[in-house]
Amino acid sequence: MNLGVLQLANHPLWRYVFFMFAGLISVFAFAPFDYALVIMISIVLLLWLLELYATEVQSSKNKSWRFFAYGYVYGLAYFGSQLYWVIPSLYVQIHLDLWMAIVAFTLFVGYLALAIAIPIYLYLKYRTTSRVVNVLFIFPSLWVLFEWLRGWLFSGVSWCDVG
Repeated sequence: MNLGVLQLANHPLWRYVFFMFAGLISVFAFAPFDYALVIMISIVLLLWLLELYATEVQSSKNKSWRFFAYGYVYGLAYFGSQLYWVIPSLYVQIHLDLWMAIVAFTLFVGYLALAIAIPIYLYLKYRTTSRVVNVLFIFPSLWVLFEWLRGWLFSGVSWCDVG
């Protein structure tokens, strides 16, 4: 069976790759690269992918968990690529065993990825039929709210803030 490029790109596993790519490129927006425009490209790509797959996911109630998973994969790539320095810091400065540093990093990034996965899930849940309202108000409001919560509640981790 010959799958076309569009059929392959529509495969669920490729969707996760696209979300991961959108999160990975965000590393170029922060030090040491400092190409600030890349963070806008990353978020616009995320929003474009969300809108692209939203109608399919929203039409089926049992697939709404996929938006959470898409956001979680984006968040893992977003924070994992930007906070890579945590492993050597724990290993060299604090003298943790390497396996403990890797486990701590994995748990830390997994926790921070929730700050992206939850607003993306809520975006799916509360989006309207107006794309303008979704893109200009709902998505940015949820993103900023959860960035603020991530920076103040529980952990107080304000690294990798966009706004």
